[in-house]
Amino acid sequence: MLEQYSSKNSIEISGVPEIKGEEITNVVTAVSGAVGFTLNRSMIDACHRLGKNPNKPNEPRGIILKFVSRMDKDQLLKCKRIKRNVHVSDLGEMFSRLPNVNPNSNIFINESLSQFNRVLYAKARLYSKQNNIKFVWIRNGQIAMRKVEDSKIFVIKSVDDFKDVH
Repeated sequence: MLEQYSSKNSIEISGVPEIKGEEITNVVTAVSGAVGFTLNRSMIDACHRLGKNPNKPNEPRGIILKFVSRMDKDQLLKCKRIKRNVHVSDLGEMFSRLPNVNPNSNIFINESLSQFNRVLYAKARLYSKQNNIKFVWIRNGQIAMRKVEDSKIFVIKSVDDFKDVH
């Protein structure tokens, strides 16, 4: 719980191609602009590329972006929900000229999760597919599920909570 709280102002961005010598603040500014959010450097507490994922060595490293204010993080995520799909081509010319990069590749922008919640969210998504649960999402570091459009929302804190969703 404390580990998740420490990530409350952070988002993770994945799928952004790496450019040799890139200025990471310019990269996150391009991603933010692609969803219609104006990111100012004064909003950024820290940002950097993550380490390589050994299970996906050919994929670009993810980016962690920590905001000074949670309100700014929430606003960027709201813009992303409105935009829905973000692709490499939405980032502008800096990325569209890269060799061996598919301009239609997806870029994902999500809340930063603790390791426990990351694993629990993956299990929740799998459970939802296997049990015809229509909605699984994360808001403010909490995992939620809903069977259908108008059904009750369940907050998921452990795999034991899955049984309540039926």
